[in-house]
Amino acid sequence: MPFRFFKVWTSHPDCARVVKEIWSKPVIGNPMVRLQLKLKRLKAALKSWPDWLLTR
Repeated sequence: MPFRFFKVWTSHPDCARVVKEIWSKPVIGNPMVRLQLKLKRLKAALKSWPDWLLTR
């Protein structure tokens, strides 16, 4: 399934921190592989947030 970034995630106070943490982790490979892995990690981190957390 493709990665989709939902605008509602930006309303959460930890969103920027999570993105920064994921993006700062080192990844070995060519630029496309690095981008793919970082997006995959970010997707997993953001999708783990429960729905009720974002509706506050």
